[in-house]
This record gives sequence, structure tokens and C-alpha cells, in this order.
Amino acid sequence: MKSVVICAVAAVALNLSLMSVASAGPEKVTVSYAEFDLSKPAGQIAFMSRLNLAAHYLCGAEPTGAAWLEFGKAYKACMKARIDGAWARLPASVSAKLSNPRIRQIAYR
Repeated sequence: MKSVVICAVAAVALNLSLMSVASAGPEKVTVSYAEFDLSKPAGQIAFMSRLNLAAHYLCGAEPTGAAWLEFGKAYKACMKARIDGAWARLPASVSAKLSNPRIRQIAYR
């Protein structure tokens, strides 16, 4: 199977208010990498961008303005936990192709 599942993080990792928003959405998303040629930078960038998009979807709307002061840290923790979790589920052969730190950074933006 050429996909990775990004799962929801435990409630303790999130601010309770942010968790109430996130809990209304899905708990996991399957992200496919089958159509990407991960031996080439363009395919790597596209896949990492897809991971980022899936994490944003699961974590909910990114706080802006004054809300960032209250929820920004929890939102960033949510994003990191979901991307790290997806990364840990990738087969070693796939993660080896994505070892360039500049490429990996795309998922964490």
C-alpha cells in the first residue's frame, strides 16, 4: 500500500478549546504517495505538501490575529504531532527518499 495515515493526537497534547474544535472533524486521513516519483525533488515536494495539507485539515483552521496568541502554540503542537506520526508510519524505503532536510521542512511549514 502506498499511503500513510495521519492520526489524531491525544487530547492532552492540545489546548482544551482547540481540542473541542478539532474533535468535530475527522480523526485520521490517509495520504497516498503512489502517484509521486519520490526519487525526484518534484515528487518529494508534492508529497510533503500533501502531508502538510492533511495535517492542517486534521488540526482545524489555523488561528489568526489575537487567537494566535492563545491557540498558536497548541496548533503548532498539533501540526508537529500529526506530521511526526505520519513520518513514523512511512516504510523505511520511502522515508529514505525523503531524507533531504529542505524537502522535509515543507511538511512542517
